[in-house]
Amino acid sequence: MNYLLENLGDERFQELCQALLVREFPDVQCFPVGQPDGGRDAVVWFYEGGREKSFAVHQVKYVRKPLAEKDPHKWLESVLKTEVEKIRKLIPKGAKAYYLLTNIPGTAHLDAGSIDRCNALLSQRLSIPARCWWRDDINRRLDNAFNLKWAYPEILSGPDMLHLIVESGLSEHKERRTSAIKTFVKAQFDQDATVRFKQVELQNRLLSLFVDGPVAPRSGVNERRQHYFLSHLKNPKRSTDESDEIGGAALLLNSRIDQAFPLVVLEGALGQGKSTLGQYVCQVHRMRILREADVIETLPQEHRPLSVKIPFRVDLRDLASWFNKKDPFSADESDIAPAHWSKSLEAFLAAQVRHYSGGAEFSVVDIHGSQTQCDLARSRRT
Repeated sequence: MNYLLENLGDERFQELCQALLVREFPDVQCFPVGQPDGGRDAVVWFYEGGREKSFAVHQVKYVRKPLAEKDPHKWLESVLKTEVEKIRKLIPKGAKAYYLLTNIPGTAHLDAGSIDRCNALLSQRLSIPARCWWRDDINRRLDNAFNLKWAYPEILSGPDMLHLIVESGLSEHKERRTSAIKTFVKAQFDQDATVRFKQVELQNRLLSLFVDGPVAPRSGVNERRQHYFLSHLKNPKRSTDESDEIGGAALLLNSRIDQAFPLVVLEGALGQGKSTLGQYVCQVHRMRILREADVIETLPQEHRPLSVKIPFRVDLRDLASWFNKKDPFSADESDIAPAHWSKSLEAFLAAQVRHYSGGAEFSVVDIHGSQTQCDLARSRRT
């Protein structure tokens, strides 16, 4: 699998590389990101007689557009021009090997490819063994690093994330579950493509009509969360003024929202757009799952989430009907309780998936299994 490493950004990519090193080496020292480190993003210590005697240096170089680098050999040469003196200073201190980790793909041609040419260049410039971990080296190490995929969900595409959720720990009947969820998401995506204003019998395309409205925390929200809300959510159109407003969609679609606000209640007066906001946020997450890349490109940058979530949009009137043993998805006025009825939200959600997937088999067991896996993902990210 080729992971979406560029979604991580500079600092998160360095953290991912450090996590991969921890998996491979028993004694890794990881240095904080964004600080002067003398050419060391991580070191692996080697011991003699129970004492630290030498170490291998690992340095991470992230490129925002790696496929735009037509000649990785020249790129590495430019990197070494700025880093080689730092590395040489580390050799008398005990550096015995040097590794460069990057998201740029290497090429395999014998002698003429970037991998062989760069290995030769490293040998020429440095007096210690040196190697580069290219994009493929990092991808292959991630293939069996299940925990890291959950800790860094940005690297997964929507279908990859959906497959991982369904497959991991849920291998039995995985094709059935995957098919039901995909069909459910597609049906709701098509249904919510238009926004409806019942008062004036108006319909319009949701994405072309939507205007993000400002939101603010209620008075009394604790200081730490308020500071996070105002200062750390990325929105390129905001100034550094903490009084600047944040759009509701920009907030709810931020990939780190669940770290600060795992549960959100949106309050607003009649007609202020609460339902439309929920409809819009669900549509954007569905686009990720359905790989609607062309549509996502038309969205503002702050409305393009890196994380992937399976959205369930529930009308409380339908939920109330379900709790009263009525089937909100059927025109039948029968007094008989719907099949698989249980007075629970999970039973309602399972019925919702069955309805929008055309009657595919989907039960509370499937809901619980998926929820367990998502909770596990959230705990590993935090």
